[in-house]
Amino acid sequence: MAERKQRSIETTVLVTGFGPFPGIANNPSGALVETLQSSNAGFYRTAALLLPTSYQRAFEELVATDLEVTAIVIVGYAAGTTGMRLEQVAFNEAAAPIPDIDGHSVVGALDEAGPFSLRTSADVVQLAAAAESVGCPAVLSTDPGRYVCNATYYKALRRYQELGVPVVMAHIGDWTPHVFHGDLVAAGLEAVVTSVAGSIASAT
Repeated sequence: MAERKQRSIETTVLVTGFGPFPGIANNPSGALVETLQSSNAGFYRTAALLLPTSYQRAFEELVATDLEVTAIVIVGYAAGTTGMRLEQVAFNEAAAPIPDIDGHSVVGALDEAGPFSLRTSADVVQLAAAAESVGCPAVLSTDPGRYVCNATYYKALRRYQELGVPVVMAHIGDWTPHVFHGDLVAAGLEAVVTSVAGSIASAT
C-alpha cells in the first residue's frame, strides 16, 4: 500500500487543449479539457492546461508550466472526427492554409535540426482500446495535420520523450457536453489519461 501511495505522488498527467483560432471561436478541445479540471484520480494526478493556438506561444506555455509531469496528453480539434483520433506521429512541417490566433502563418520545417517525423512512445493501440471500452469510438492516425496542434506535438515529442516523458495527441471533432456523444468523448479522454498513467505506474 505504501508503494501505491508513492506512485500517486509521482505520476502527474498534463492534459492540454487549445483555444480559439480563425474560423473557430470556441475550440472543442479546449472546452473538453477544461471540464477535466485539475484532479487527483486515485493513483495519478491530472493537470489541465489551455494553450493558445499559436505556433510560438503554445509550446512556450506548455514548457513554462512548473509541474513535474510524467506524461502529456495533447488534445486537438479536427473537424469531422467521430469520437477520438489517436495520432501516432508528428511531422517537422507546417503547411496549414490559415494563420494562427496571432495572425502568423508558418510554412516549412518547424526545426531545421530536427528529424522529419517523430513517433509517440505511448501504446496507442492500448489507448484506443481504453477509449472504446467506455463507448468512445477511437481510431489510429498517421496524419495529425500541419497546423499548430501538430507543431506543438512535434516540439513536445522532441523535448520530453528524450527525458522519458511519454507524449501522445488525440484529435476530437465537434464536442458538446451533457449530450450522449459528448459524454462518450469525455469518458474516452478520461480512459486514455488513466491508461497512460497506468502504463507509467506499472513500469515503475
